[in-house]
Amino acid sequence: MHPQIQAFQQAAAAMKNERYWSYDENGTDERKFLASLGEVLTEVAFQLDRHKILDKAGLEAYRKAAPVSMPSFAETSAEVILLGALQNRMEELDGKDQ
Repeated sequence: MHPQIQAFQQAAAAMKNERYWSYDENGTDERKFLASLGEVLTEVAFQLDRHKILDKAGLEAYRKAAPVSMPSFAETSAEVILLGALQNRMEELDGKDQ
């Protein structure tokens, strides 16, 4: 079995076992979690784009309906949508601290 398949299977199993974990009240763990999630999303988004899993028109519609924190010149892709949405959430959390 290819190492990528094993890596995704192991990651999925580990994440499933901790699905209901909840972060601390002050949001520190949430920020750390979201940063780690971003690393995973980057790899998942690469595969989504590579295998053309998400409909391009659907991605475009989402991008127009819910602007994401990505440069306007960036081509619409799963990576732009997912990481942009994650960035929006992280900025939202940072705004709560100020």
